Amino acid sequence: MERNQTKESASTRIARNTISVSAIRILVRIVALVRQLLVARFFGASSATDAYFVVYQLQSVLGLFFGVGPLQASTTTMLVDADVNGDKNSAKRLLSKILGDQILIGSIILIVAIFTFKYWGKIFVPGFSSEASKYLDGLALYMFPAAILTAIMFIASAGLHAKKIFIPHEFANLTITLTLLIIIVIFHNSLQIYSLGLGHLIGAVIAIVFILFILGKLKLGFIGKPDFSDPAVRKTVSQAAMVIIFMLASQSFRIFERFLASYLPTGKITSLSLAQMIVEAIIFAIAHPFLLVLHTDLSNIYSQGNYEKFRMQLNKILGSLFFLFIPIAMGLFATAKPLVFLLLRQGEFSVQASNDTVLAIQIFAIGFVFQGLNLFFIRVFMATQLTKKLAIVSTLSWLGAMVLDWFMVKQFGFKGLAMTLVIAFVIQDIILFRIMVRKIKLVIEPLYKTIFQIIISSAIMYLIIHYLVGLFDFQIAGFEQKIIKILILSAISAVGAGFYISISHLLGCKYPKTILNLLRRKKTSIDEM
Repeated sequence: MERNQTKESASTRIARNTISVSAIRILVRIVALVRQLLVARFFGASSATDAYFVVYQLQSVLGLFFGVGPLQASTTTMLVDADVNGDKNSAKRLLSKILGDQILIGSIILIVAIFTFKYWGKIFVPGFSSEASKYLDGLALYMFPAAILTAIMFIASAGLHAKKIFIPHEFANLTITLTLLIIIVIFHNSLQIYSLGLGHLIGAVIAIVFILFILGKLKLGFIGKPDFSDPAVRKTVSQAAMVIIFMLASQSFRIFERFLASYLPTGKITSLSLAQMIVEAIIFAIAHPFLLVLHTDLSNIYSQGNYEKFRMQLNKILGSLFFLFIPIAMGLFATAKPLVFLLLRQGEFSVQASNDTVLAIQIFAIGFVFQGLNLFFIRVFMATQLTKKLAIVSTLSWLGAMVLDWFMVKQFGFKGLAMTLVIAFVIQDIILFRIMVRKIKLVIEPLYKTIFQIIISSAIMYLIIHYLVGLFDFQIAGFEQKIIKILILSAISAVGAGFYISISHLLGCKYPKTILNLLRRKKTSIDEM
């Protein structure tokens, strides 16, 4: 009886944390969407915005290398392991040393990157016009320091994640996005595109101060003296290094996309980037919180050697992800055009740019399920410390994708770039899934029936949404009309979601009942999920 109560408590806690993180992240994405609306309105699909999205991609690479994502997740895993297998202060000491190392190395790399950017920055976009190229150096001066500061904030947040404290980090992310929005509104006339860079920098400074304050207040760690000799630090970095290789391969592919797209007509990079941001925003708001919360639990279960429970948990997560991702992908494909025209078609953002963005979103929607599953596989490979295999598979697959990109862009233009990204996720997921099944001995046959039920329900939902969208004209001007049409589109999406959940329930899928129980705050045991 006591064991069942513990399970119920764990499942309820996971659901509560996931909902809390998702709520804040949805707010972050709403603010980010407003930011993108302002970018489209003030700057359009221009040479300046093309330059911004190129530097933004380079900033992402720099952030990933120093802590945004792989190093944070690896640090969380190792801090959990230190808590399980070490003394009560092991995790605190480890975090302090990692922060010290990160600040030292990050500062050196930052100085080198900024002072040499004028020599290597344009290598990535040789097709850029002189007008677009002139924006690169100034944007890098703001955005590269922001990348390092954000990375430090992420590593510091790993100390909170290891203790299953997620909200402060989410508020820090919200602070960055809000600050950027405010800076754009205030300085878009005087600073032009550089207002975006300034917003990134000021937001990062505020966020890191906030996280370090929370970390110190809870006495979970502090910035310590750099120490590269500590075995725990080396193990953390070695695990993270493999994932960093994976992420760098992915980001190198994204940069190579921009390299090829720089030869396309002006604005194509902006349309491609906006489409990626919209699709990834949905993953960021819905899937990522679930996986973030579960990462700590998976690492804890695996560190304890409870492999049967680990396999059981993976099966439930996979079913949940399919239940979420497949209908979202179909709904996004059906609503891409009204969504883009209602949100982005304004000011300097032309009809052609809107149509290009719609097409890219629909292509990305086809690969939405695989992109979301990719995030899940990364978390599993990190929790089980199989990061070397992850690095090998990803590096080879992304290198192959670059070769494919070269041919696809010649045949299909920027559409070919979008299609290659989808193909890369499909191939990579198939390989990672097969490795995971073999290494962890995962039994997947029970999932087949659930996936079939989800596909049938999603297909019916798609037809309903597609029909309802066709009843309205979403290509209209005027702020009041846009608000009305946004509400109509939201209602259509809600109707579609209602039909999806109802049909899934009628077909015998267990997840609608689980969601209903959680909404009623009824405790649901792990065995029922």
